[in-house]
Amino acid sequence: MKVSPSIKKIFHTFIFAYVFLMIALTVPTNFSVTAPNETRIANTMIQMNGYEQSSHFKTISVLTMSRITPFARMLYLMLEEFDISLMGVYESQLTMGEERLRSNIQKQASFEQSLITAYELAKLKNPTVSIDYEWVGMIVDYREAKHQNLNIGDIILDVNEQDFSDYETMGNYFLEQDSTVVIEVLRNQETLSITLDKSSLDVFRFYPKYNIVSSNPTFELPGQSVFSGGPSAGMMYTLSIYFALVDDLTIDVDIVGTGTIRYNQEVGNIGGLRQKAYGAIKEGIKHFIIPYNQYGEISDLSDRIHIYPVKNILEAIEVVYEISN
Repeated sequence: MKVSPSIKKIFHTFIFAYVFLMIALTVPTNFSVTAPNETRIANTMIQMNGYEQSSHFKTISVLTMSRITPFARMLYLMLEEFDISLMGVYESQLTMGEERLRSNIQKQASFEQSLITAYELAKLKNPTVSIDYEWVGMIVDYREAKHQNLNIGDIILDVNEQDFSDYETMGNYFLEQDSTVVIEVLRNQETLSITLDKSSLDVFRFYPKYNIVSSNPTFELPGQSVFSGGPSAGMMYTLSIYFALVDDLTIDVDIVGTGTIRYNQEVGNIGGLRQKAYGAIKEGIKHFIIPYNQYGEISDLSDRIHIYPVKNILEAIEVVYEISN
């Protein structure tokens, strides 16, 4: 039976529409979406035995989904509170397992740096506070896929037998090398020697790795079992710990914040700042501490929430005194 041209046209149109719809609904893209999430009380992640931490220090998170479909991208673009971005070249090289591992590495590094920074600052006011720790090396948070013999999660103990004594010197030395390097790494409790053919242009990211030997007071990390990750809560963990240890201020208003805590007490930049601001505003929080360099990203929201840009943890501490007094 001969099919008329008009029926063929309708059929082809239907097939095209069906295929387009299936692609839009199911085929992933290289775009990711970041959405506002909720706040969390900082003391639910790090707790110190014998000391009461204020419930008014809060962290704020975002929800991120990678490789969204074209249909989802179209919907999210209609909403002001969502951020759609093209995944970076290096980000797209990661597997889902590596992404989860990185998230946990960043969270653990945030715990360690927050504890060390807060205890060391607090013992200047409270001599009973102490912390004993050792720098182990630098843990690999990212490496390009071409360096498959170096795993995300490896702890680099030494580079070219230089016997480094601090994180910054080791990191700078490693990144500057434009040749073959021999590194000693700790992987699954086994020490290995690995040779890397690297360029100074290759992309690597690390965090300092510490072993906290003892502390007074002792602490617990219930946040290790919490399904969340990343380093951006470090500043607020540090503030929560510090003010509990010095115990010289009554805090009776919610303070939310975001920013990493670095080895030199600087507050580092984070992602999803605008979505975090929207999340804090939605919960009615009035005070938001952020990294200094990122104020321009949300300055237009300053009529909806008080924004406090800070360069380091000492400035963040002064902001808390300012708000509470």
